[in-house]
Amino acid sequence: APTPSPTTISSTLCDGREEQKIQTRTTRGAAAASDSPPGAGPGCQVRGLTTCLILSLFLIMYHLSSYKLYSSRDDFLLDAFARTFEPIAPEDAVDRVRRGLGLSTHLASYIINEGSKGKQFAYAKGVVDAGIVSVAIEHLNNCGEGFDSGQPKFRFRGLTKWSSDIEAYVDEPSLWLGILRGSISKGMAHGKRKNFYMKRKIAKAFGPLVDCMRDDTNRVSFQSNEHWHHLLPSFIELVEDLVRDNDETEIAYILVRHEGLMELLARCMFWIYRPDITKEVGRYESGQDLQIAKVTGVTKSVATLRQVY
Repeated sequence: APTPSPTTISSTLCDGREEQKIQTRTTRGAAAASDSPPGAGPGCQVRGLTTCLILSLFLIMYHLSSYKLYSSRDDFLLDAFARTFEPIAPEDAVDRVRRGLGLSTHLASYIINEGSKGKQFAYAKGVVDAGIVSVAIEHLNNCGEGFDSGQPKFRFRGLTKWSSDIEAYVDEPSLWLGILRGSISKGMAHGKRKNFYMKRKIAKAFGPLVDCMRDDTNRVSFQSNEHWHHLLPSFIELVEDLVRDNDETEIAYILVRHEGLMELLARCMFWIYRPDITKEVGRYESGQDLQIAKVTGVTKSVATLRQVY
């Protein structure tokens, strides 16, 4: 007998709705064909994959729409200043630094050192008047303690999303030294006399930090060898800033009373001959600037202090 043609011609839609069943009967021993699963055709698979890709791309673009790409750190900090500091009083900004919030500490150090004109400079003078020097000294006096490893740390990223937790916490103590240096060298104090009083205040409170920095055998500050290295350039430059003017003899007298400071300044000029120190130099981004390029500044500081030693 002749082989019969399919009794029913049907198709299955890609969205899974079945219009008809394809059933083929043969005359001899052939099993009935199974039902075609929804979307099993090649055309359906391609269209399904395309739809998934389009939806995924849409979700990614929607997620990234709340982020902003910054071309540089300065670009980010200027935008952060407008978003974070401008809407609040300088006293509130100082309180954020007191609480150890990372972005605010970066901002304070940045505007004090780089905000040479305009609203950033005016705001920087406001935070200095509001007591940020005392706050920075207070943090630096805790150099024998470490940072809470469980706290989120603030890190600059080129692609940034502004959210409630962007502040995170600071773990770069060199920022506090930057605040001190900028406060006495960038014209933040109102008048020469007030600047002198600020220098004297810093010099008197220098003791705990000297205790941490003078140990060039263990080389640990804030329980970290890396922090010790990163603090050192700003520490040396701060000493130089404090005694730079010829009429700062009183400041020099205060500094030389801190046990170990003179010895540290003298030894660091010869660190290039210390393999235990030079071996560590390349590990950190401070690089060779740390012990070698700062020698001239150290020599000036030692020469000034030796006059009253």
